[in-house]
Amino acid sequence: MRRFLPLLALLLMAATPEETKLLRVAETAFNDRLYDFAEHQLKEFLAKHSASDRANDARLMLAQAQLGQGKWHEAVVTLDDGRPTAQPLLDGFRLWKAEALAFGEDYPAAAQLYADLIQQSATGPYRAQAQYGLAYVQFKQNQFAPAAATLAELAKLPGHDKVAADAELLRGQILLGQGKFAEAELVFEPLVKRDKDSRTGLRAQRWRGEVAARHGDYDKARRRYGDVIDSWKTEPNKNVDAQLAAEAWAGLGWVAWQQEQFDAAIEAFGQALALAREPWLRRDLLLKLGESYVRSGKLAQGVARLKDFLQEHPKDRLAEDVQLAIANLFYTAGDFGAALAEYKE
Repeated sequence: MRRFLPLLALLLMAATPEETKLLRVAETAFNDRLYDFAEHQLKEFLAKHSASDRANDARLMLAQAQLGQGKWHEAVVTLDDGRPTAQPLLDGFRLWKAEALAFGEDYPAAAQLYADLIQQSATGPYRAQAQYGLAYVQFKQNQFAPAAATLAELAKLPGHDKVAADAELLRGQILLGQGKFAEAELVFEPLVKRDKDSRTGLRAQRWRGEVAARHGDYDKARRRYGDVIDSWKTEPNKNVDAQLAAEAWAGLGWVAWQQEQFDAAIEAFGQALALAREPWLRRDLLLKLGESYVRSGKLAQGVARLKDFLQEHPKDRLAEDVQLAIANLFYTAGDFGAALAEYKE
């Protein structure tokens, strides 16, 4: 859901030559999605020019570069370290803190920040993006009717065109979440037909893959997911980024798993895990990989993936169930010593 904003014009206002050089290099790297290098340049800028009039602008870009790498917690810390007082910079900090929290799956906190921004800056430049963000986190909490209402309000706002494609994709996802498969297909299909090789078209094709899979049309689902994966293989990060490719691979894995083709599921889920950037997907993939290995008779590999899940998500609501499942797997296999050790965990 991340929507990065061009900041160079703001950053270079009243900047010294040295500041300008650092910021131009950072901006170029940022626009080329070289977020790790942009992060390095912006940290160097802040270390050398912490008192600069552009420090908070650079900090905002730094947070976006960190979020582009999946470092949502670091992005929150970066934004909390800033002290903007003037609009619209203050709103920018609020928006991107909400985006970071949404990435980190703290949806209630993100929703509150989006709602505060909407209320306090009803006519500000970030209003449409905040409205979309609120709809997104409502959707992620399965609040489908409120999310649809929030999107309907977005369509009335000035500047809604900036997030129109994202909003239309989200509208289709809401319908899919409600089990309205035919209606969801009617939203996604025109986006693909409009430009099937664009970022929006390929994102829509990923969701059309899910529509087909949920219908049980697995061959069609494979083709649609395959379109996304082929674009990634042809030119990574042009129209398909790593996260979208991971979601398509995960879809292929789910289709294979549904058909009890567990070796194929392991391959697809493994490809997805290698590319996944967002926590929710990594979480789900570790669980499905563990289960797929176990279902294919590969107990050691399955347990290893389940332990990876516990290491990455020790406080997850399923953590205790996963720990118990590991113990039960050893017990069923006749390894009572290992089972006892896992039961004690």
